[in-house]
Amino acid sequence: EDQTGCQKTLYTFIPTSKLAIDLDRTEDLVETSVNGGTAPYSIAWHDQTLGGERTLSQEETYSMVVMDAQGCQQLLLSPPILKSSSGQTSSSFVAHWKKVPSASGYIVQVARDEGFNQLLAGYEYVQLEGLDWLEIDNLLDSETYFYRVAAYSADARSDFSASKSIQ
Repeated sequence: EDQTGCQKTLYTFIPTSKLAIDLDRTEDLVETSVNGGTAPYSIAWHDQTLGGERTLSQEETYSMVVMDAQGCQQLLLSPPILKSSSGQTSSSFVAHWKKVPSASGYIVQVARDEGFNQLLAGYEYVQLEGLDWLEIDNLLDSETYFYRVAAYSADARSDFSASKSIQ
């Protein structure tokens, strides 16, 4: 607990605090509900827009800071959005994704299965600072691979993106 009474503990980029934030994204609307901490809450989006409800296209990434009346804050990052890959050869390709505001880096995973139970050696948890692409190589020809990306900062980590397959 810090001097303002906020409880925050970091476990490999995943913070926990008194604030519990739920996001509901349907079509182009993102709605935020907050529990815990001390009401009232303020929500500031990456572009300084305020409020718990926001219209965003499915192709937009976002970040927001939620603060309670005591000044306890929680940063939330959206998952990156995967773009089309490039430079595909029989043994490699370049994965691309849309950057997330307030993210300092990205975590990439590559697997042989859609459930990410068979992670590819060397691509179990690739951490990149600031880049929005990664060349993935040493692949076997005619095999199908899946990849996904999560965003992180010093105070938060997003969920993983939807996965994409490549053959």
